[in-house]
Amino acid sequence: MSVITQNKLFVEEERYKEEVYRTFDGMASSASSEVRLKKASITRGSFDDKEAFMMQGQLSGAEKRRREIEQLVGKLYDRPYFSHVEVSMEDDEYDREHYFLSDCESLNEMVPVGKDGYVLPFKQDRERPISGALFHCYQSKKGSSISYRGPQGDEFVFVPQSICDTDIKKRKLLNVIQLYPTPDVSQNSADELLESKLKENRDNPTLRNIISTLQQMQFEIIKTDTKTNFVVQGCAGSGKSQCLLHRLFFLRDELSQDGWNGVLLLTPTKLFRQYSAELVRRYQLSDIDDCSIADLYITLLNAYDVRFKDRQYKYQLTEEYLPNGYLFAVYEEENVVKIEHEIDNALRKYVQAGCKALGIEEPAEITALVVEDIVKQLDEEMKAFDIREEALQQNDEYQEKRKEYEQLLKDVETNKKKKQRYTDEIESIAARRRELDLLVETVNEVEKEKADWVHQREKRVKDAVKKLEEVSRKFERGTDLQAPAKYAQQLFIVKNLTEGRKFLEDEEYLVFLDEYISQAKAELQEFTKDKKVKNIIDRYAKREQEVNGNLESISGEIEEMLTRIEEYSEWLREAASNFEGEEARITLLRSEMERARYFLVRLESTVFEQEVWNALSPVKEQYGIQKIQVEELKDGKHKESRILYKSDLLFYIRIYMKLHPDANLPGYSLICIDEGQDLHRADYDILHGLYPKAVFNVFGDVNQVLHATCGIREWERQTGISTVYPLTTNYRNTAAIVEFCNEHFDTQMEYVGGVDKKQRPIVVTDIDNSWDRIASEDLVVIVKDRESYEEFCKDAGIETDSFVYLDTTSVKSTEKQKECYSIFAAKGLEFSNVFVYAKHMTKNQKVVACTRAMGGLYYYE
Repeated sequence: MSVITQNKLFVEEERYKEEVYRTFDGMASSASSEVRLKKASITRGSFDDKEAFMMQGQLSGAEKRRREIEQLVGKLYDRPYFSHVEVSMEDDEYDREHYFLSDCESLNEMVPVGKDGYVLPFKQDRERPISGALFHCYQSKKGSSISYRGPQGDEFVFVPQSICDTDIKKRKLLNVIQLYPTPDVSQNSADELLESKLKENRDNPTLRNIISTLQQMQFEIIKTDTKTNFVVQGCAGSGKSQCLLHRLFFLRDELSQDGWNGVLLLTPTKLFRQYSAELVRRYQLSDIDDCSIADLYITLLNAYDVRFKDRQYKYQLTEEYLPNGYLFAVYEEENVVKIEHEIDNALRKYVQAGCKALGIEEPAEITALVVEDIVKQLDEEMKAFDIREEALQQNDEYQEKRKEYEQLLKDVETNKKKKQRYTDEIESIAARRRELDLLVETVNEVEKEKADWVHQREKRVKDAVKKLEEVSRKFERGTDLQAPAKYAQQLFIVKNLTEGRKFLEDEEYLVFLDEYISQAKAELQEFTKDKKVKNIIDRYAKREQEVNGNLESISGEIEEMLTRIEEYSEWLREAASNFEGEEARITLLRSEMERARYFLVRLESTVFEQEVWNALSPVKEQYGIQKIQVEELKDGKHKESRILYKSDLLFYIRIYMKLHPDANLPGYSLICIDEGQDLHRADYDILHGLYPKAVFNVFGDVNQVLHATCGIREWERQTGISTVYPLTTNYRNTAAIVEFCNEHFDTQMEYVGGVDKKQRPIVVTDIDNSWDRIASEDLVVIVKDRESYEEFCKDAGIETDSFVYLDTTSVKSTEKQKECYSIFAAKGLEFSNVFVYAKHMTKNQKVVACTRAMGGLYYYE
């Protein structure tokens, strides 16, 4: 579009804008005039009491209308409309109407403007057929005719003539972008126009309507068939997030009749959702489920089990502060498979216990319904047990046998514990013996190494002196012309071995060996307590012989007791069966049934809190991950709560998925994921397992994974999605910033336009003066994490309260204060000017940080 055409468009839109504002002024003035007329009528007082009462009611109504209109106009004044759509009627090309689309939430009715214009709410519903038509018109941005039926059933047909996006703030027209018809641009000036549009967008870094800068590939992605699974692999600044929101806007119309309620949008952080809220609200995406993957897991667990929300858990859902090593270990495929086996084995174990107590066969498949049936049978059997035992109380022989039977059971358990202690002691003796052998072996090996080394050193010196003597004799006889040089060289070698650099190195190594020997002997002495090694070994052997004897003896006692227990149990079962009047297996211990029932009625939490929790505990302890939160209570007591991380929720859901395959979960047929590379393969497996028929649209960049050792590296292999659309051009950042990233971080991003030297990022070498620059140029600071933020403040001589620090748990402050973002919180956001404190960042994190800047970039490392 030429400058002349753009100026003409701006002038025309200025005229329409003023006409809209004059309408608002007229609405407010008219409402105020009505109030003044009512007040004047009351003041004149030429009416009776009944009329006076009615006039007071009319005045109250007028004042209420004035307040409502003033409030509405006040909100519309700030941003009256975001798009101006001009249409003609199909039967009259010259009959034009102008519609000003407003995303003001308070506006519910059309407001006439002049003789052929209307400000109307941009809302698509059955009560507003004209709004629905304009919604479709704005969405498609084509010249196709659009029909709708009026309130009386009459059919009207719109023919779009032009569509413009406007940026108006408090009656000032800041910008106009023509979306339709597409400006006629020659091939030679296309890049210049795109660069110009991109610059306009950089001046206002918020998620916006980017249709004017979208390229052909992005349009194809937006309009991809709704049944297609795909991944958009887009470099930084390629418009992935905006493309995702515009795709949802495009699908809003297509899925409005069937399927819109089945859309799930997964976004990374609260800050990102807050940042994109304006566009989400305008495009009527607010009613779709928009949450993080961790929030989704909690929602699903609550849907699986109403008891879940009452469990005593605390949640740490962000993975920002978790170590890379921990995340790698917990999400590693081998670990996920191991936990899956733990879950399967645990489910089988608890069901087996219930079946054993009932004397029934194990089920082929374990589901919640199967478990519920086993619990029901246990309840019935315990009732029968109580009735039977109460009646058999009168049989003295039965009671005596049962008493002896139960005592035998206790004795067996006591002896089993003794047996385990003996077994543990044998293992302990063997471990101590291995430790002693290792200490002795270490001392011997180091002493031998020292002796060998000293011998080799003496030999090297002896050989060198011998060689020197030979050269010296030749030198004295003068029989060798090279003898003087050889003598000098050999003399240097001897001196080096006896007093030079090599001698000093040898002495240092000798000191090291002596220290090593001393340390090894000290450890051996600490172990032996100055006793002879042979005596200790003999003592170990003697004790091992004694324990083995005890172990053999108690094993025999246990076998004998088990035989007697079986005899007693057969007698008791026969007596109980005779009482029942039928042959049946009778459970002799109510405690077995009680225990089995206890675990089965809370099977999901039992499996998680026993098997899964214990399986994950070692890796949490290895990386210092907090597992328990202790809360001090007023009465001096304390309450302990398990801390659940996102990975814990993932495995928790696995348990429910196995037991409740037919659960009534929120139904999703389309799952859209932004920053999809920061999920893990296990997350995608969960989503595919929960929603096997859902279509996945994933947007991300494997080169922007923030954690060093995890996330998605290969889209198809780790997500199961084979269609990948590449976006390789960065439209967000200036060419200078993109070039800076390509040069410093080995990225391969393309850019639009040329590199302006004035826009080149500034590499800061003196951080002491950073505050003046940050304050004067309105810079947002990005650091790796809170520790880096504190280090940055210390390096720059800035108080930590000079900024509001924002991480992935934060909500953006409404107060105007300097902001510092962690790299995880800044992900997906855009800022005009950025100061990157890159110390401790990985390469990926540096790329993400630098590409948050749309205009100016300062970089310190």
